[in-house]
Amino acid sequence: MRMFLHKHVRVLVFAAVLISSPALEPSSFVGPDLVWSETWPGPGVFSVRLLSDYEVSLLHTPFDAPVFVLGASEKGSGALADSLSDGTRHVEGPSVAVLAGAHANEPAAVLAAYWLVERCRVEGGTLVVVPRANIPAAHWSGTPDGAPLTLTLGGRSLRYGARFTDPVLESLPDPLWHVPPATALSGKSLVLPGFEARNLNRVYSGDPTGSMTARTAWAITSMLSSPGVIGAIDLHEAGRKSGLAYTLITRSEFMDVAVATALDLEIRYDLTFRLERSDSSHAGYSHWEWGSMGVPSFLVETYNPAQDPATDSQDMLELATQQLAARVFAQLCALDGLVRHMAETSGQMMRLEGLPSCVDEVQTWLNGSIL
Repeated sequence: MRMFLHKHVRVLVFAAVLISSPALEPSSFVGPDLVWSETWPGPGVFSVRLLSDYEVSLLHTPFDAPVFVLGASEKGSGALADSLSDGTRHVEGPSVAVLAGAHANEPAAVLAAYWLVERCRVEGGTLVVVPRANIPAAHWSGTPDGAPLTLTLGGRSLRYGARFTDPVLESLPDPLWHVPPATALSGKSLVLPGFEARNLNRVYSGDPTGSMTARTAWAITSMLSSPGVIGAIDLHEAGRKSGLAYTLITRSEFMDVAVATALDLEIRYDLTFRLERSDSSHAGYSHWEWGSMGVPSFLVETYNPAQDPATDSQDMLELATQQLAARVFAQLCALDGLVRHMAETSGQMMRLEGLPSCVDEVQTWLNGSIL
């Protein structure tokens, strides 16, 4: 394994102990330990940080998600990689952020991020991956008893959680109504039910003095404020009724990248992604608020059958695994296209190595172990 920043070696050592312990059940892991129970960084990762590096109030809380930095070069000044460095390692080229797990009931998104962490290398830039952006959403299932659910995938287990932060772990009660921060600043009237304040993808750009969910959004936004960031991708899944399954979503100013990516997906993989242009009604969404900062940003949506109505939690788990390898493959193909076209648009060249060539390759990976 390549050398990691010395200040985070203790995180890796502790994680190794957690993973190797047969006495611990998948449902017992909390906070960043959950991520370490589900994945382990491959040779393409040169640094592991935490969201508390961007918002200190997350330190020692279940919201303090690991941040994995992938890059191949050690020369030059590396934009976002510079801000992650202790002064001894730098990566040259552009930086792209990839987030998943804002909603913990969207497993293909989380698994696509884990594939990047475990198997990919990056040439010509830096990829910063946050596989579980809202870990406390995986601490409960949203079911009547609230108990977390676990998907068993061959040799690995994956927590299947809820769309919203576990209210037990939130610092503030739900308001009567939730008004996304950007909406409040603009004076526009976009009012959502109060529980949406625990939806990470409705509280951007965040608030360092607000709820823990809002502070998590603020940490992510702060991370993306680093010089040299040329794009951000937020991985999601959707049910059939939402109309968003297999969709690339972005602001109008970045639609050219989405169009080029959709054409690539159709030609190279026979994958059809529709396009959706966002407007001000998407205030509080990741891609809308990051885009307002000038960062080209995209939502990638695949189809999760479990997000359509299910009769009980067992049905939910069975539905969540249907065509899971194909969904992960589609996420990775879309991500690859977006990274390439964002880099080209900015006059750069950035390439991901180690991506799957087919769905069967993903299925073999899902059937295996993380170690």
